[in-house]
Amino acid sequence: MTIIKPKNTTTLETKKTSSNILKIFFVTFQIIFGYDFGFIKYRSTRHKIIIKLIIATLHFVSGIAYTLLISPDLHLFYVIWYFVFIVESYSYILTLLLASEQHTFQKFLEHLLWIDSELKVDNSSNYCELKILLGCIISLVWKAWSGIRNVQLLSNLFAQILYFFIFLPLEIPFVILFFVFRATSIRLVALKKILDDEPKKAQILYKSLIESVGSVKKSFNSIFIVTLFANIPSMMTLSYEIVRDLKTMGFNNLINYTWNCIAAFTFLLTLFAPALAAETLSTEVEQIKITLQDSLIQENDEIRIQDIKRFISYIEARPFKLYVLRIIPLDASFVVMSLNFSITYLIVILQLTHIY
Repeated sequence: MTIIKPKNTTTLETKKTSSNILKIFFVTFQIIFGYDFGFIKYRSTRHKIIIKLIIATLHFVSGIAYTLLISPDLHLFYVIWYFVFIVESYSYILTLLLASEQHTFQKFLEHLLWIDSELKVDNSSNYCELKILLGCIISLVWKAWSGIRNVQLLSNLFAQILYFFIFLPLEIPFVILFFVFRATSIRLVALKKILDDEPKKAQILYKSLIESVGSVKKSFNSIFIVTLFANIPSMMTLSYEIVRDLKTMGFNNLINYTWNCIAAFTFLLTLFAPALAAETLSTEVEQIKITLQDSLIQENDEIRIQDIKRFISYIEARPFKLYVLRIIPLDASFVVMSLNFSITYLIVILQLTHIY
């Protein structure tokens, strides 16, 4: 898939891809946690391979060391449970490290600058970069605060440090994916403003935007699948514990009950946020189609009529319907499907355990 490149790159050269604070944050984030979102520029291909190999090896060794260190303190079941999340974290790191430069989040932000320059709009008023930073920081703070409870079960100080080193950044890719879809939705709104005057240009920008989103989403497809396989069973177990505790203890252990409810809610929020943001893309595209159909009724110029019809046909062929590996839809139906699956199997578990 080839993304349309800007004809005039002077705008991209004079404007920064992101603020210095945003760049510093993600460079530091990669150095500490190994998640590569494309903000580090390597001097050569050889230099890039060496650095990425060191990062991958370091985090592989850290995962093995953590598993060995927690073995004396925890039951085998929980050791296996943590090992699953270690594999999840390492798969995130490998996926982002092996991603092409054209599929990185930084390249997506760079492409948005060109879209904005072509639309002649200034989206700095949306404070997108600030929101990305705040979203990432809030996620890290929440994971750190919730992790304190788990760390207290470990006697080894090095294992406690490795816990935060491994598990703190797990939700960041979903925060990034959410802002990818949110930023795209904002550009689609801006795109509607030039439909009446420049439908041909609007089609070119629409094509460029949908290809840019598809390109950056490639880096997150496997992350999404791994998250589902790793977290859905734990989510069902957590839901079972909530229902069990409510039945056996009522509200006598309110702190533990509340904690489990908050943990379940934050996981669902993290998992569903990108899908709900992607749903807004379909809504904006439908509004664009309606605007084009209205213009078609009023237009008399044959050339512009052909341009409008061509744009409508293109939207029908590529309607911003996003899927993970062409199987899982990234829209509101994913939320309904996931909740339906979880509730169904939770009921089966409750019936087998005879709690009610």
